[in-house]
Amino acid sequence: MFLAGFWIFLFLALAQAQGIAAPSVVPPAAPPVLKLTPKEIVDRGLEVMRGIKSSHARVAMRIVRPSYVRELEVESFHQGKEKSFLVIHKPDKEKGNRTLRLGKDIWTYTRETEQAIKVPFSMMHTSWMGSDFTYEDMTKLDSFVTDYGHKIIEEIPDPKKRSDYQVTIEMIPHDDAPVVWGKVVWMAVVSKDGLEVIPVGEKDYNERGELIRDIALDKIKMMGGRRIPLVTTCRPMKKKGQETEIEYKSVSFDEKFDEKIFTKKTLEEGLPK
Repeated sequence: MFLAGFWIFLFLALAQAQGIAAPSVVPPAAPPVLKLTPKEIVDRGLEVMRGIKSSHARVAMRIVRPSYVRELEVESFHQGKEKSFLVIHKPDKEKGNRTLRLGKDIWTYTRETEQAIKVPFSMMHTSWMGSDFTYEDMTKLDSFVTDYGHKIIEEIPDPKKRSDYQVTIEMIPHDDAPVVWGKVVWMAVVSKDGLEVIPVGEKDYNERGELIRDIALDKIKMMGGRRIPLVTTCRPMKKKGQETEIEYKSVSFDEKFDEKIFTKKTLEEGLPK
């Protein structure tokens, strides 16, 4: 080993003395910061909020309008990527109003009508209960994974020290995708090993490239055995003085549910006692 090092040193010294260019030493290429694909990052970011198997949460929703503020207390059940059930507990005026999703089919039930009404798929992107969040947002459809192409447009050390890296992903819908957005710019903070992906932002653009909604996910803390953003705020860009905030009060992940929860019977009659 010593002799090998000696001969290399001697060769370089003679080459320099005789004006011969020494062979260039090319450093090894730096490994990629993250080994996840952009699609995998988005999928893991959605899973952290929905759970791999399930999630059960209580949230406070605050709907701000220029002339009033509405506050709701909502309980949600999500099982995998296919089933969701939401029920409003407060205020009394809206207590008992419910939403059920099975696959891509969604129904709502209100005490006022006392009947289940199917929401047409064309209305998936309309307001849920008068908020700035849509039926798609609230029932956690998998559209961002299945209906869009994904490209990382920025990957930097997390400037706010929430994790190791901050990753920005541009999502463009497939030509035949039944979506309303022309482009989505989605942000997450990601750990070095890729095991923790936490969504922190979303910007939704129409087909003309105009920013329509700006969604911020803040206050990352431990709840339900994992770090999640406790507060999500949606601001419509063309409606001044308007926003909707959702704050987690409690959440548990990957627990087993009674299958009866995700049925039209429960939608119409309420949660099993």
